Amino acid sequence: MPDDWEQAREVRILALTSDPIAFCSSVEKERQLTESDWRSRLTDSYTVLGWNGRIPVATATGKVDQHEAGAREMVGVWLDPSSRGTDAASRLVKEIIDWARVERATALSLWVMENNVRAKRFYQRIGFVETGEKEEAKPGVYEVRMKRAFNYA
Repeated sequence: MPDDWEQAREVRILALTSDPIAFCSSVEKERQLTESDWRSRLTDSYTVLGWNGRIPVATATGKVDQHEAGAREMVGVWLDPSSRGTDAASRLVKEIIDWARVERATALSLWVMENNVRAKRFYQRIGFVETGEKEEAKPGVYEVRMKRAFNYA
């Protein structure tokens, strides 16, 4: 999906503008990325966009998990406030779960802000459990790791 780089950039800038504390990046940093940077980002991972007509309003990305061999990690999950409370998040996450399974990943993990109770409950409902791991994302802002294991018969 490298050809969708402009839409991916657009929704990422929206996400960082709307919810800057939820991500380990900034609008300024992302705006400095070139077309080549965006295309590489989309080639090296699996990014899903959610749409409202022709406007991107949601995103989630799957990538190789640097914390656990054989696993995949979901990052950059965001929905425009107008899409929250719909089934858009479930559809996005399902696509990333399906991708991880196709990749034969042992698990899919994610990091979520420690105080984001709504997101943690959502992930728990679809099979993710907290691992007990915690990292400081920004000074005084912590994330917890959640994971969903896969069993292949």
